Amino acid sequence: MGEHRSRLIHDDAASERHLAPPYRAGRRRFPAQLAAEYGYVNRLLPEGELDDFVDTFAHRIAGFDKAALSGTKKFVDAATAIPAEDYAAALAAFRRTAGRPETADHRRSLFTRGLQQPQGIELDLGKHIAEKA
Repeated sequence: MGEHRSRLIHDDAASERHLAPPYRAGRRRFPAQLAAEYGYVNRLLPEGELDDFVDTFAHRIAGFDKAALSGTKKFVDAATAIPAEDYAAALAAFRRTAGRPETADHRRSLFTRGLQQPQGIELDLGKHIAEKA
């Protein structure tokens, strides 16, 4: 999913989002404008308009034919799917960089501090990856 989103935003913003994210979901809130610039949201609304917008939107969708919604979802999923070969290339690039011998101590430190644990450092991963233990 990150690779697809990166294709939708400018190269500089994609690099910043991947390499030095200033905010992490679940820990600090994204300012709305930054979330829009990163492609995390497709619409900004003033806070006072959000509830009405969501209610109206939900009622509108609920009124659609379920088969039409399902078909539309399948079409959108197919149109936005990332080809399997792109996943393989991204995973290979990650392993080439993260799996280098000189990063082994840092990797071990991340796991010791709770990497891949529900309440571990995953909640603020960008911060912890940059910290040397």
